Amino acid sequence: MRADVEILFLPYDDRSQNTVADVLLRELKSRNWTSFRAAVAFARQTGNFEEIQSAMEGFCEDGGTIELTFGANTFADSEGSDYDAIATLLERLEKYPAARIYLFNDPNRTFHPKIYVFNNVGTALLIIGSSNWSDGGFVNNVEVNPIIRLNFDNKAESDLFGRIMSIFDTYWKERPAQNEGQGWARRVTKDNLSEFKHLLRVISQDPPSTPKIAERRATGDSPFAGIHFKTPRRFTSSRKKTLKAPKKSEPRPARIGTEVDQDGEEAGFWKILSKFDVSRGGAPGQIIIPIEFRSLFPNQTLVKAADAGGRGRQWDTEFPVNFRDGGFTDTALARFIVYEPETSHPRPNTECRFTFRNRAIFDRLNAGDILSFKFRQGSQPLFIERFSPTSEVYRALRTSRGRWGTV
Repeated sequence: MRADVEILFLPYDDRSQNTVADVLLRELKSRNWTSFRAAVAFARQTGNFEEIQSAMEGFCEDGGTIELTFGANTFADSEGSDYDAIATLLERLEKYPAARIYLFNDPNRTFHPKIYVFNNVGTALLIIGSSNWSDGGFVNNVEVNPIIRLNFDNKAESDLFGRIMSIFDTYWKERPAQNEGQGWARRVTKDNLSEFKHLLRVISQDPPSTPKIAERRATGDSPFAGIHFKTPRRFTSSRKKTLKAPKKSEPRPARIGTEVDQDGEEAGFWKILSKFDVSRGGAPGQIIIPIEFRSLFPNQTLVKAADAGGRGRQWDTEFPVNFRDGGFTDTALARFIVYEPETSHPRPNTECRFTFRNRAIFDRLNAGDILSFKFRQGSQPLFIERFSPTSEVYRALRTSRGRWGTV
């Protein structure tokens, strides 16, 4: 097989108008294709560009068919697609009988494909890569997407396309669950969208409580009912490894934070507070967080769009925290903000900041203290603890010259 292959590199191809958004728009309007399918990990409202929605309407009006499958609760314990994104697509497409939207949710597996497929009776165009249905995936993020063109006169290419369509038809659209892997896709309409709301990402409300999702699964109150794959386990998880007990001569590391349930998983980090972090002037209460830990914090909502140069965005989220400092404990709302400098700004790097919305907590912090941040999978609130330079835990954490580290 000698397929025709091109590779899109985002955002570097933006100036040549060769982003995923540009390709989708061109192909939808080209009248070269009779079918457009996609299976994408999640859809964001930011990806519902007006131009693409209008082009999909025109595609249907010209007799084309559209089938889109998105992950509902994409990552099993956190929300995937935006409720508003699905509602918007339904509003624009449901008037066309040949347009269908599906949601996928297998509680045992993460739905993570990114594939967009155009075809007619003799050829196909595939975009297979890293781009989700979002402004970042389509234009702004650092993404890589091969574009593969297939000619069905070549048997190998025709067979490959048949295999792709078999996956779509067998697993990624609604059909009776008769074999392994089936039953985890459901067609969604304006009439039944509310059934899926507890699995979707609702921007206008507080982050949904993951335990409620688990409760719905446990009681069978789920719109999905498929047959699980029974795949042989060929690899050993690193979490299953047996660790040797430390020798008696080795000091045990100090325990940090709360006890962890055996079924729970924790991740976290610590950082030494700088003078800026505890400043009462300038940006009061804003603690700089190393950007590598951004993914630990709850989902952030885009609250400021990019400028004309494609930068200057801002993301924001609020969530509850428990704070401890020795015998002092308190609860508060906290805010996590991600700032991307504007195109003309002399500071090029994106920055993360954290704020306690509780002055009594902030007043206990001093430059040189350590803050430990603990995140427990699938639950809130976040647990934060302060350690002074004189504490045993502080000395245990400062085993290197670094200003932060994982816990």
